[in-house]
Amino acid sequence: MIAGPSRKRDHSARGSQPKKIDIQVIAATNKSLEQMVEDGKFREDLYYRLNVVPIHIPSLRERIEEIPHFIYYFTQKYNQMYRKQINILPDAVDLLSIYPWPGNVRQLENMIERIVVTSRKTEVDAPAIHHLIPWKKEIVKAPPVFEQLMPLQEAIDFVEEQLITMAMDQYKSVKLAARVLDISQPTMSRKYKKIREKIHHANLSPSNKRRILEEQLDKRLRSIAIVTAAIIQPEEIVQLKTNVSPPIRLIKSCKKN
Repeated sequence: MIAGPSRKRDHSARGSQPKKIDIQVIAATNKSLEQMVEDGKFREDLYYRLNVVPIHIPSLRERIEEIPHFIYYFTQKYNQMYRKQINILPDAVDLLSIYPWPGNVRQLENMIERIVVTSRKTEVDAPAIHHLIPWKKEIVKAPPVFEQLMPLQEAIDFVEEQLITMAMDQYKSVKLAARVLDISQPTMSRKYKKIREKIHHANLSPSNKRRILEEQLDKRLRSIAIVTAAIIQPEEIVQLKTNVSPPIRLIKSCKKN
């Protein structure tokens, strides 16, 4: 088996003369063959024989933007097969798009067929199919998020930051992450930018942090000076200069008192 595809010849068991063969092997797996080779669970020579033109197909949860297209295609397919006119509404499509689909496209197709077969109404909304989705299989009992009490707003900000970071790590797209978290795209972009700036600031050296703080303070002082200059009239500024003592004298007088 290993030598045949590469030599293009095969020795028949009944004869000694080799025969020409034309073989193209198409293999698929959901396992990491590289890791299996390292662990000694897959033959290394066979792996390199097969690994000529590798094609990586991402899992369905990594391309949720394609789920609505699959839903439409499978709905039309099984409507025709079962002679029905089922229409899956947008809120149901959104619900199906959130589910991670560990069984990929095949699991999604089976779900659409089940919806078409079991639906008594032609219009299928999210509440009608929520019980069909195996949510409980995806739920894992997690330890408490917080081990001590803290201000409520601080806890809300922490959870929000974690959810936004998780969504961006998984979907790598502001649009998709916003859709999953059910917030607008501008809000998602603004909040994620704030989180990135916070992480960047935390990784800065003390000298760089001090420099940034000084720059921010300088900008604020300049803004205050501009606003003050726009409000106070020139003659008032002259009067202030004559009436107000230098800072050093003020400090000394405070100490005496």
